[in-house]
Amino acid sequence: MGADSTNELIGSSNTNDLLVIQDMPLPEGGADTSLVLGSEHQLSDRLVELAPEVASPVSKDIPHLTFTPNGQPDEKIVLVGIDWGYETGAIATKQSYGLNLKQGFNPYIAGKQVGDPVYRRQLATMKAGFFRYHHADQMKDAWTNVNGWVISPDNADYRWDRDKIALAMDAPFDGNPMLKINIANWPKFLAAEGDRPLSLPDVPEELLVSVGRLRPEMIDAYAEFCADLVRIINLEQKRGVVYWEVLNEMDQIYSSPEAMRQLAEIYVRAATAMKAVDPTIKVGGPSFTWPDRLDLVNPFIEVAYPHLDFVSYHSYTSGSLEDSNTSIWDSANTLGSRTATIRWVLQKYGDRPIETFHNEFNLSYRPPDPRMNNVVGAVYDALALASITRSGATGTLAWAEADGWYGKLSPFGEWERRPSSYVFQLYNDLLLGNVVAASSTDEQAISVYATNAEGWDAFSLVNRSMQDQTIQLFFQGWESPYNPDLPVRVYQISESGLSWGTMSFGAISSQPLTLPVNTITVFEVS
Repeated sequence: MGADSTNELIGSSNTNDLLVIQDMPLPEGGADTSLVLGSEHQLSDRLVELAPEVASPVSKDIPHLTFTPNGQPDEKIVLVGIDWGYETGAIATKQSYGLNLKQGFNPYIAGKQVGDPVYRRQLATMKAGFFRYHHADQMKDAWTNVNGWVISPDNADYRWDRDKIALAMDAPFDGNPMLKINIANWPKFLAAEGDRPLSLPDVPEELLVSVGRLRPEMIDAYAEFCADLVRIINLEQKRGVVYWEVLNEMDQIYSSPEAMRQLAEIYVRAATAMKAVDPTIKVGGPSFTWPDRLDLVNPFIEVAYPHLDFVSYHSYTSGSLEDSNTSIWDSANTLGSRTATIRWVLQKYGDRPIETFHNEFNLSYRPPDPRMNNVVGAVYDALALASITRSGATGTLAWAEADGWYGKLSPFGEWERRPSSYVFQLYNDLLLGNVVAASSTDEQAISVYATNAEGWDAFSLVNRSMQDQTIQLFFQGWESPYNPDLPVRVYQISESGLSWGTMSFGAISSQPLTLPVNTITVFEVS
């Protein structure tokens, strides 16, 4: 995709089939006012159809937009406005739509030499420009656990498995994405005996910290252990990984202000040792479980501030299948507030340019919840990515690229694409550049997110209303008007997958459009 091509969907309506997007030239003769499907299947009777003629909508107060009244309003129409000349200050980059690599530790999946080529191919379809290596089993025995990277973690001769790491990371991913390596905690040998890990009712063990607190006399040993991983990956294997993250959700067991100061001291010593090995890297952390727990966030940042290149944090919305889709989507729309909180805390301690990463997010923290695997999860992801990017976060990474509960791809076998995978594909391909002012008259029905890049403009309309919606688009702020006959590429994500087509610019800007229930529709104007 991009500013100089359109796409054709190759495949069938069966989402179990492999769907591949290929660059294709625009059809000869341009586009008319109807949508032309680029696939064999109808995803909806009204993919993006023209609504019946209605009276022109009246002026509404939308920030930075001016609508001219003309005739009587139709209350059933949602007005959607975009001011392409009003840049909000937020910038969407390839780091804005990243993914955690849960499968990245297993060389028999992620590696090129002995791994699964279908996994790598399906991962590449999401076009992600930012990957984070994280797995709860990282510190498990490398010889008995496929995701473990540590030899003899229970004994004094614990060490990284250089050969397994080399096999897991033996070839760059398509597009050479930015990488972040997370060092989640420490080998069991370094943990205090009898210090029980956190346990919460009804929460799967793999989602919780699985090791006790670090023994105080082992802090320097742990710091050297972290530095050794930098030495292996960047110096010996010459992979040039820039981002290194120390700790993951350890505020679960360092759960008091004083304990967080102790955790910050562990971080400081590790970061110092790691940069002594490779001064070019960026080191940060600690992947807060609860970034809104200021009683835990403040003491950590106060101690670690001089040694932080970035701060990372997580959020998961729901713990119950009883939570409504509407409440879940409302939460997604507010995820940017976590970044605002972290930035507010950082400014109290200085004015260093410290980056912020919303390192993990997803719909539920208490799986299984089937909505993470269907179009409800795709709508959630689209809303969340927009909210976090608008907040000014340096980067965002969803949990996770592939697994049974959370994955944008299904686990193992064919690594089938789920609806959310198309959100990451389209956003990474098209919704880049300056985030501009955009709004609708009913944000509970239609959420709009727009960006302008050099060579093209793009915007996304998320119908989160649980029913079909008719909209009218309004634009302002372009330096020069677009030709009404200009073909506009339209991509739509629904429960069935992805479909594409073309409409004329005159059609989308002058006539009402109907968006089907629970869909994400992306427009590319170039």
